[in-house]
Amino acid sequence: MGREREGRRSCEIDRVVENTRDTVSVFHVGRESMNEDIEKLHSLLSYLGRSMDPKTITSPMFDIEARKVKEMLKGDNKLKILYACRMTDRKQLMKMKAMAILTIYYSRQRSFMGGYLACQMIRLSCEHGHCEDTAYALSLFAFTVSNVQNDAVEACALVRSSLSLSKIYNTDDLITRTYPIIFGLVLILEEPLHSILDPMLKACRLSFVRNVESAIWNTFIYVARSFQCGKDLFLLMNEVNAFAQQH
Repeated sequence: MGREREGRRSCEIDRVVENTRDTVSVFHVGRESMNEDIEKLHSLLSYLGRSMDPKTITSPMFDIEARKVKEMLKGDNKLKILYACRMTDRKQLMKMKAMAILTIYYSRQRSFMGGYLACQMIRLSCEHGHCEDTAYALSLFAFTVSNVQNDAVEACALVRSSLSLSKIYNTDDLITRTYPIIFGLVLILEEPLHSILDPMLKACRLSFVRNVESAIWNTFIYVARSFQCGKDLFLLMNEVNAFAQQH
């Protein structure tokens, strides 16, 4: 009887996720219905058992949470995520995906909620194992540690963990989502500028076969860092044009 109830519950969750997928698109973050989509995703999270009212979460609360997660991942504690088993619970995977999409919406609004959600994704991964979105959450949290807490050393350690996890999954989607943050925004604080251009170029190329939003973001980061490195802007734009015309 218990298994039957669980089966019905699983089917119901699948139906809600499919409906949400039909109405919420990560590639439409610039449209007027952004707030509507955010509400739908929070409703999905609530349905999945992860209620989170963004109106009740304040910037000081985010600061406290970020410090706690940073302490939780301090030193070799990062290895606990890397050596954990893979997340297999479909419900938890759906929560991670919904939160990952929400971080993109919130980044467009320049809201601290993206960083707060990255913290929640890391906590969920510590409880249930890692997945592709864990690597993304670690890179996003690393940017928070660098940009908000001004700790370049810990931020770089976090993105190296994210990179290790990314290599386990080895998907083009993860490369286009994490490399601009890992190499373009964080490792640039420690590594020589010229050494980070190749991975950013790889992400830039891959992004052109995925979606416009990703291509714009990856191109912006790659061109900016290449220009800083002394590359000729005219040659850079020709290079980017060549990518675009191939796809």
